[in-house]
Amino acid sequence: MSFASRFILFCLGSLCLVAFAPSAQAQKVSKTYYEQSDHGFRFKPVEDYDMVPPQDREKEGGLLAKAAGKSFAVKYGNMGMFDLESSFELLRMIEKKQRVFEEGEEGASVTYKYKRVGLGDYLERRYNGVKADKPTLDKEVKIRKGLMAQHRQWKAKAQGEAEMIIDAYTFKLDDAWVHLVHVMSEKHSKKWLKAFTKSAKTFQLMERTEVKKLSDDMTYEELVEFHDMNERATGGWRAVATPSKRYIIKTDSDDDDFIDKAIARLEKSRDLYERDFPPAKKIEHVSIVRVCSTEEVFHSYGNTGGGVGGWFSPATTELVLYDGKNRDRNATYAVMSHEAFHQYCHFLFQESEAHRWFDEGHGDYYGGAKMGRSKQAPMKITPKMPAGFGRLGIIREMVQTATYAPLEDHLNYSHREWQTQGPTNVSCYAQSWSIVYMLRQGALGNVPSKVWEKEYKDIIPNYIRVLNEGYAKAYAEAREKKRKSLERLEKSKRKKDKKRKKPKKGEDGKEGADDKSKEDNFDDVIDALLSDIANGDLMISQETKAQIWKDAMAASWGDIDMIKFEENWTTYVKKHLK
Repeated sequence: MSFASRFILFCLGSLCLVAFAPSAQAQKVSKTYYEQSDHGFRFKPVEDYDMVPPQDREKEGGLLAKAAGKSFAVKYGNMGMFDLESSFELLRMIEKKQRVFEEGEEGASVTYKYKRVGLGDYLERRYNGVKADKPTLDKEVKIRKGLMAQHRQWKAKAQGEAEMIIDAYTFKLDDAWVHLVHVMSEKHSKKWLKAFTKSAKTFQLMERTEVKKLSDDMTYEELVEFHDMNERATGGWRAVATPSKRYIIKTDSDDDDFIDKAIARLEKSRDLYERDFPPAKKIEHVSIVRVCSTEEVFHSYGNTGGGVGGWFSPATTELVLYDGKNRDRNATYAVMSHEAFHQYCHFLFQESEAHRWFDEGHGDYYGGAKMGRSKQAPMKITPKMPAGFGRLGIIREMVQTATYAPLEDHLNYSHREWQTQGPTNVSCYAQSWSIVYMLRQGALGNVPSKVWEKEYKDIIPNYIRVLNEGYAKAYAEAREKKRKSLERLEKSKRKKDKKRKKPKKGEDGKEGADDKSKEDNFDDVIDALLSDIANGDLMISQETKAQIWKDAMAASWGDIDMIKFEENWTTYVKKHLK
């Protein structure tokens, strides 16, 4: 499983083949309210819409919650009938400070103004065929005495030119605009539009509650309480503490036995990582693991499609997976250990990347670990993985047919080269897994001496050491560079403040506007630099990263006879890896 951040535009109207379609029977409105007490409103959503929390980047765009609804069969060109899924989005849009580019007599200038993104503009960016300023319906409707709403509709197109309708109700609160947005197949929308209207008619204002802010000085217990409050606000979700306090589980599952087993797996997997890769200093970060109750909720949350079983996002440091009870929970556990290793490595290597052979090879290595017979027993590494994730049979066939990538190429591939090495889309995983398995087991004395050389045991330790040293140096240099930039900016700002004159009076006798845009620009840049330095949000160039990788490979594999190693490795795969 790749840990790369998957940025896919949120459109739950994606198409997938189905054998049949449910009837277009209209849904009822829920009997219970969905509350956003911190924002001062509530409403009853349409039944059977599973509310899913938004990701952080979606929150920044104003998304408070989203949900997947019913699916309907639509014609997809000449390819037959496909399934179009309806969806719901709850949005809250406020005025934010944004850069505005303007042309004046003295040329282009940048100013900062408070403005908000309109719903039409938001939808135009998200859906094909939407014209922001040309809704097909636009009228004001009375919800109840003292509460009005703007009811609008837009036409959109899904893949295959299938017609969709976007039905939206907008409520203007004292500090924001709240939008209830339903998206579905136009062909099946007639009866459903009545349910959407009934849902909008239940919208009510309510007393606001103060929301606790996330802070760095929170205890673990306070963190759990904070996340639990946020998850419960979405409806049906909760946060669960773990014994070691290294994780917080966020889930919509009510299967406590499964959650307990998932936590046990996570804890013992983490013990393995820390044993094999002791961190230079204690990792204080509490890792978030989101466990979705179903595959459908998982794909709705991550905006992913079939074939994805779990993922780790370096941007949010969140690990996301789902309960595979309808298929094979052992696959869920294997994915959990694989992706949790990526999450651990993110902090082990100071939020930086390693080569794919190391990263994905170890992910699969831990994915094959089995739980002990007792709670105290450690996990046991095995070459056996659940059906659909097995690497052993694949690498054996690759070695037998000589379809594996040349070893030196495979180890030095870029991410893209590694992913596309072939002959299949999982060949890269199988080859990296077998190399890591041999190196790891050999260092433990579990590889026959006929295919093992003593210098092999230093390959992984040397790789880790030089990678860590390289990133530590690069980040120290980046931090110093930003510090010097900050000093220059602050010095320049002090000079401008000193020289700033009293604003001249305009022709109308009023004081003219001070050059506030430049002052704001100074403050914004300074604040950004301070934030980067404080949070460790430091970028290093691709050239620097490439040199770090090169140095790490030279330290680990540089003195290894690659021809001999390849011979030993292929023999190990053929005769000893079982």
